[in-house]
Amino acid sequence: MRKLWATICLLAGLGFLLIGYYTGSTYYGRLYDVMASRGVHSIDVYEARLKRAVGYDPTYGYARAKLAQYYLRHGTSSMALNEQLKAMETFNSVRNFAQLGTIYLRFGKEKEAKETFERAVRMNPNFIEGWERLALLALREGDSERVQELTGEILRRDVKNLNAYYLRAKDSEQRGDLNGALLNYQMISAELYRRKSPLKDAMFTEKDIREKLDLLKKQLESQG
Repeated sequence: MRKLWATICLLAGLGFLLIGYYTGSTYYGRLYDVMASRGVHSIDVYEARLKRAVGYDPTYGYARAKLAQYYLRHGTSSMALNEQLKAMETFNSVRNFAQLGTIYLRFGKEKEAKETFERAVRMNPNFIEGWERLALLALREGDSERVQELTGEILRRDVKNLNAYYLRAKDSEQRGDLNGALLNYQMISAELYRRKSPLKDAMFTEKDIREKLDLLKKQLESQG
């Protein structure tokens, strides 16, 4: 009986130690994640605090995804991919799939990127960035029908999305349809004039559009 009681006490003690360990590791993992995101400090400090966060809690996928984003901007693509894949073992989100797709593009892995962005828009059909990336990949492949289909998905959700018109303009140029390209660039130009606000998340600059309009008008004039 005494041996049984001693065994029970030992197991209970180990249980409390494990609970304390995991509670502590989770707490410090979250703490250093918050410390990395708050306040003004250097990118080195930001990286160090995120590393401490995942050091305390290796399963903390959210912090690993932030570390992957850091490496994407300041480190190497291989480091970003490594952290991103670890992050996705415990933390899956639409943004996480989009980030993985972006990393794959850095490696030139367009097939993997396409599959990843497709999964993102399946998770959230209103995820415009995912549709844009898929349309851009279709443009690179020269799949005009697919470009039209994907930009249609974008415009169905956001009729004033200028990236969709830009992708259609580029597609028209690739097919030699100068009038179609001009029409889409003119739609972008008119909307930019109405907005009178800085571009956000655009695949182009206002200068790009002005130059394209001038070039296309000259090309069409030369054709009579």
